[in-house]
Amino acid sequence: MSLESILMVVAPICLFTVGVIALPILVKPRKQSGLPKRYIRGL
Repeated sequence: MSLESILMVVAPICLFTVGVIALPILVKPRKQSGLPKRYIRGL
C-alpha cells in the first residue's frame, strides 16, 4: 500500500475518534449552562 492509500483509510478513522472524544467535552458545558435541547440537537 502506498502512503496516500494508508492516509485515506487512517484519516477518517482518526477524525471519527477525535469527534467522539470531543463531542461530550463540548456538549457537557452547554447542558450545564441550560441551553435548550433544540440547539444541541441541531448541531
